[in-house]
Amino acid sequence: YEVAECFRKLFLTGFVVFFFEGSIMQLVGGLVISLMALNTLSYTRPYLMRTNSIFAIFAHTQVSLTLLGALMIKVEEGYESDTSELKYDTGAVAVALIVSNLSVLVVGAMFMLRSCFRSTEEDFLDAGYTTEVFQHFQAGRDPNELATDGADSIRSRP
Repeated sequence: YEVAECFRKLFLTGFVVFFFEGSIMQLVGGLVISLMALNTLSYTRPYLMRTNSIFAIFAHTQVSLTLLGALMIKVEEGYESDTSELKYDTGAVAVALIVSNLSVLVVGAMFMLRSCFRSTEEDFLDAGYTTEVFQHFQAGRDPNELATDGADSIRSRP
């Protein structure tokens, strides 16, 4: 999956800048690439822990929403009619974009705090660890003590 993620980053930052620079088509191209990547991520769910996949989907959704908001601002700037049904406050869209992007930090912090203080057995099993490792962790002992032939032996699958 990391190869696909590298291509997504390359397309969003490297290739889109060369096509229709500064135009609406550039934003549409970025939005299409972003939505394709979001769809791929939602379908494959490549991370072992379910919460990591959920957060990645959330973050990718925010990228798509950011591009959609930028598209809305760009369309409003280019539209000159005062009687337009398209009228909306671009300042409100900008504030919504800021709040939307800050939400990624807040949700990410919430997931991190949850994993530090409220890890469940399901989280450990999703990451490939055994129930015994989780019980060691819950008891406040170092799960690596279970490993006799290296750290990898505490995992239930490679």
